[in-house]
Amino acid sequence: MDVFTAIAHPIRRRILSDLEKQGPLTLTRIASNFDESRQAIRKHIGVLSDANLVRLKREGREQRCALHAERLAEIQQWVNLFEAHWDTKLAGLKAFVETNQVATTGTERKTPKSQQRRRT
Repeated sequence: MDVFTAIAHPIRRRILSDLEKQGPLTLTRIASNFDESRQAIRKHIGVLSDANLVRLKREGREQRCALHAERLAEIQQWVNLFEAHWDTKLAGLKAFVETNQVATTGTERKTPKSQQRRRT
């Protein structure tokens, strides 16, 4: 299954977030965090498992669910495609605002260092 389809639903995104913050959890524990039925949560986990975003392991009568974050790298790569685009657009907007600010006030306003964007 496509990773983007798997994370499209807010419940599935929250499950992934919970697993990232808390580590592996039983299905019962995951379901207790939601108003939906355990069966509905199980279906969401099935979608995440089909997309290889989580791994399920049986422990006695319970199943434990663990995050498999490597698949999330696909999303990061896709987002990175647009980062340069937005950096250029935002730099242009900043230059426009600063130019207009100087033109209307006659003085240049300095951006505080705490608000300056760091480049990585």
